[in-house]
Amino acid sequence: MKRLLSIFCAISIFLLCSGCVDFNNGKRPIDQENTRWACKEIDAYFDVNKEYEDITGTRTYGQINLDGVITEVIVYLDYGTGITFLPISAYVVEISEDGSKEAYTRGDDWLFIGRCKFNKNKLVVTVFNNEKKFLSESIKTLTFTKIEDYEPEQSLR
Repeated sequence: MKRLLSIFCAISIFLLCSGCVDFNNGKRPIDQENTRWACKEIDAYFDVNKEYEDITGTRTYGQINLDGVITEVIVYLDYGTGITFLPISAYVVEISEDGSKEAYTRGDDWLFIGRCKFNKNKLVVTVFNNEKKFLSESIKTLTFTKIEDYEPEQSLR
């Protein structure tokens, strides 16, 4: 019986350490379909909707309005706490001579990168890489709150 318990504990520890268990599942904004996340500090939002996947390469689409200049964005949240904001132009679809499509995201075309803390209703982004100076240097934290009743962007459908 002790041997069986030891084997079970070893397998459990292995699964936890190998990343097979996603502790953030269901809490990340990208896990919450048909939601909008609006920022308190700046005029910005992003939506989560599976219909955007063919257009943006993710299920996200949003806009950031800085001084009247609107930038359409894609938001990538990794399985940990990393978050990257990219312009929508970073998603590229190329059609080869034989008609097949190849889609990819230019990873070096980011606007800013951060670490985040989140729960089901709030996302707090701590900006740690703004070397491209997309945001004002005074912005260190962005807080997004979930809005469930919203109208998806018509232009992307």
